[in-house]
Amino acid sequence: MSNIIRVAGYTRVSTIRQSEEGESLKTQEAAIKRYCDAYKQLKLGEIYCDAGISGGTTSKRPALLKLLHDRKNIDLLLVNDLSRLGRNTRELLNNVEELRKADVKIHFLEERMDIGTDSGNLTFIVLSAVAEFIRKSTAKASHSNKIARCVSGIPATGKTPWGRTYDKENNVWILDEEKKSVFVNAIDEFINGGSLREIGSNIPKKYNLTYGNLYKVLKTAAGSTWQVKLKEKTVDVEKDGKFQIITFNVPPLLDEGKLKLAYEKLAFNKTNPRIDAEKKELYLLRGYLRCWTCGKSLFGQCQKNGKYKSNYYHHPSGKWQNCQSAPFVSLEKIENAILRVIWENTMDEDGFNEALQSKFPSPEKKLDLTALVLRKEKELCKIKSDKAKLVDALLKGTLTENTIKAKELELIKEEQLVSGQLERSKKSLTEIENDQEVEKRLREIRTELLDYFSSWDYFDHMTFKDKRRLLHSTFGHGGISEDNIPYGVYIRRIGKSKYEYRIVAVLFEGEQILYKDDYDYYDANDPEIPDMLDRSDFLVNKASGLFTKPERTE
Repeated sequence: MSNIIRVAGYTRVSTIRQSEEGESLKTQEAAIKRYCDAYKQLKLGEIYCDAGISGGTTSKRPALLKLLHDRKNIDLLLVNDLSRLGRNTRELLNNVEELRKADVKIHFLEERMDIGTDSGNLTFIVLSAVAEFIRKSTAKASHSNKIARCVSGIPATGKTPWGRTYDKENNVWILDEEKKSVFVNAIDEFINGGSLREIGSNIPKKYNLTYGNLYKVLKTAAGSTWQVKLKEKTVDVEKDGKFQIITFNVPPLLDEGKLKLAYEKLAFNKTNPRIDAEKKELYLLRGYLRCWTCGKSLFGQCQKNGKYKSNYYHHPSGKWQNCQSAPFVSLEKIENAILRVIWENTMDEDGFNEALQSKFPSPEKKLDLTALVLRKEKELCKIKSDKAKLVDALLKGTLTENTIKAKELELIKEEQLVSGQLERSKKSLTEIENDQEVEKRLREIRTELLDYFSSWDYFDHMTFKDKRRLLHSTFGHGGISEDNIPYGVYIRRIGKSKYEYRIVAVLFEGEQILYKDDYDYYDANDPEIPDMLDRSDFLVNKASGLFTKPERTE
């Protein structure tokens, strides 16, 4: 009995796939058993197995930890090859030292190496260092190859953006049209005032578009580009902290216009939720109604007195306490006023057409600009041709050097002038083309609303959700006007029960007076009504983004 040697085995594979297939584990176990069968004095006990675990650190390998705990009951440890026990030299040496303190001998079958001897111990140290060097070199080469494939446009990380797959045979991205349709419908509902969380909960599970994933896809993978972050730095790829950003061009789920609207809606919802969390009251103009003077958003409040309650919008306090431009205003009165003005400028056909004519340029202006761009491009080509002729004249010696320099200076100045004119004309033309897209979208929105609301009677009794949808269309989900003013409604009190309010919307702008229930009150003899043409106190402080009221001088 004294000649019996208590033997344990240790096996490991790095990936879950290897552990599930089991081939490598079976191969290692078979080698250990064959070795024990060859020597009668060897009594094989437990074979400790770490399946699907990297060989980096001992603390993350439960079977190896159990092996170290049981080391007093082991005389000999059999390991198929050096890399199974660990690929990090320090970890290997520490584990071996712990086993040797308990008089456990270690034998590596592939290397035919016994650490019980001095020569075996030296060989072990050298081979473990070499193994670590090879592992790092292989990993670095593999990572570099992965980056190179990604940079060339081939996804090599195993990940693809939602709704898109990559055909490796033909090297093309494939768009899943069914998934795209589901996503587009979800974002349309979101843009029109729906809750992203509620929308995600109603999408069938097979599409994997819960609220979290729906938000993630919208933020990172809904457009025509998709980014992947890879660790380790190289000089060939843009760096972002400890990561390298690799950008892929992929088929988009949303066009640029709709993606911009969705992003604006996300930004708007971040600071302007639809429901007051504390009072659970619905405030239609939350996030859109602002103080005329300081630009701060008014918040909704409800005051109860027995059976009666009154809802109103209130100016924020704190450091804005001194601004009493609009201390409070009745919720019902201002909301009804804004809805009526929107109706007149959007739903009413005459008002809508009048607003379009005042906002967008005529088709003739586009034709004039197009002709101007072509003319300036021809002028620029002629100037470049003249500069080339000067070079030929210099080479042939037909003109003096001073004459050439003077003419060249004249052409350079002319080129700068024409180039500036060309760029400004192109910019104006682009703005007109963008305006035409906006006008087209506004007409589509109006058609949709007319089909849905049909009359003022229905319009006046819309649900809160329908009204918010209308506001989102009117104010562009928190966008900025051409004058760098956030879209919305700006209000100030000008007298007892009198408020002046200014609407800055995507389609129209204008100011009116709210007096009691009259949303468009005007009396030329009323001393409290300001000059409607005087907008000197409605300015934008571009440094802070807030409105400011300049001091008046006598």
